[in-house]
Amino acid sequence: MVRIKKEIHADNEPPANRDWFEQRAAELDMSISQLSMRVIQGQRNRDALNRVLSGKRKLRPSELAALSVALGVPLNELFNALGFDLTTTSSCPLVGSVNGNAVVRFFEERAAVPAPFDHGHRYQAVEIDAPDSDLSAWQGAHLFFLPAAGVRTDALGRLSYIEIDSRQSPLIGTVKTEKGRGTVIPFGGADPIQGAEVTVATPVLWIHMT
Repeated sequence: MVRIKKEIHADNEPPANRDWFEQRAAELDMSISQLSMRVIQGQRNRDALNRVLSGKRKLRPSELAALSVALGVPLNELFNALGFDLTTTSSCPLVGSVNGNAVVRFFEERAAVPAPFDHGHRYQAVEIDAPDSDLSAWQGAHLFFLPAAGVRTDALGRLSYIEIDSRQSPLIGTVKTEKGRGTVIPFGGADPIQGAEVTVATPVLWIHMT
């Protein structure tokens, strides 16, 4: 059985600019709740936008488009108000490589690589370096994840960076659980790992093929 040592829920989303949204809503003679009902539809969603601005909910693509139209602002301005800076390119550290068994080997000297726009320098990346393995099709790909101090709830069942105990190296794989039992499945089809204590699991949020 795979044991989860510490489960965490924080996803490190950048903070939204609530003042910006309140000002735009006021210009339309609306409260945030009224704007929420117009964009997300329905009385039961009157608090949905407040939850977005508090970091407790994410907007769907269709909701982003509707909010952009309702406020009369372009999407890039809306993204900036939500905390995502699309105007600058940031970098993050490339911390290690991934071999054919999906094991992460850390670099002594870290290079910098362009980072996805949504979290920028907060990301870490690893590079697939397994030309003669089942991961050869992914050779050179960069996998981006956010460092975590425990097991993120959204990592379960998804491709993730995983630390399974102090005696083994980190790996890229998937933690699958069912009825209290689980398995760590390494990326690329290496033998599953059972009976390990999962101390860290954070999902791979972006993959860049080079």
